[in-house]
Amino acid sequence: MPATVPTAYRHLVPGLAETANRRFDTVPRGRGTYERGLRDGRTSPCAHLRQYVVSRSLDSAADPAVDIVSGDPDAFLRGLKEAVGLAIRLCGGGRPAASLRDEIDELVV
Repeated sequence: MPATVPTAYRHLVPGLAETANRRFDTVPRGRGTYERGLRDGRTSPCAHLRQYVVSRSLDSAADPAVDIVSGDPDAFLRGLKEAVGLAIRLCGGGRPAASLRDEIDELVV
């Protein structure tokens, strides 16, 4: 699953940085997961995907390629699932995963 490799590490695998997304094109994450990356200087951890951070406390992201979702996360994620595109990879976000567990098509650990 090449799309799961964070942008900062894609160059370590020959040809991966140039590989088109085949499985995922969107990655929502929770605020806590996003802030862990910020502490390591990762303002746009998956620049090769559409990135969303679900948060009621953040007003803006540290990078314009990351959108903040402050409304109902369940409704937002359901809307993403209905949209045209590749699959969605939830990164972190245990609360959204728990509340949407009946709608999760595949769980990869």
